[in-house]
Amino acid sequence: MPKEDWNSSGKNPSKGQIDYSMREPFMRKLKTVGQMSEIREKIKKEGKTLVWTNGCFDLGHWGHVRYFSCGKAYGDYLIVAINSDDSVRRLKGPHRPIMDWMARIEAISHIESVDFILIFESDSPLRELEILKPDVCLKGNDYTLETVNQMERKLIESYGGRIEITPTSVDSTTKVLERITDYLKTLYDPQTGEFDLKKGGYV
Repeated sequence: MPKEDWNSSGKNPSKGQIDYSMREPFMRKLKTVGQMSEIREKIKKEGKTLVWTNGCFDLGHWGHVRYFSCGKAYGDYLIVAINSDDSVRRLKGPHRPIMDWMARIEAISHIESVDFILIFESDSPLRELEILKPDVCLKGNDYTLETVNQMERKLIESYGGRIEITPTSVDSTTKVLERITDYLKTLYDPQTGEFDLKKGGYV
């Protein structure tokens, strides 16, 4: 039954219909490198551009939404490449990611500006960049051309691609976690060794 007809009878959707609504963007947007390679060829034949960005994108928040929306402005299709859990741990430490790869992909898949999602296992997606050769590679404005991964930069420029630094300021997960940590400190009672939720207005 088409999704738009689910509620035509006035009945609530079934559990299966709800599960499908939650999972459909995930299933549609997540691609392997092989699948993306075929899609990339079609995009080239259409004369359209592919924008690439990559990162951990842990603990999905508004900064990610804003960043991806900015990225889509640079081309026709946006692919978001996400570090695997092991890769995040190597880069960020043993207590990250907060959200595992499945949760991170599911959250990102529901963002309208994101067309495709890819997982990569290494610390740098050089292999994936070499295969897909995106037209534009987007970086946040906490980077400059001199501070981006220079091996990635050399590869991208070698095939005629370009790196763009977003002019829009966006929040990072690290900054969000720092604010949460500062907030939790205000709830901590050193005498009891517990957090006083009354201070936060929760009880």
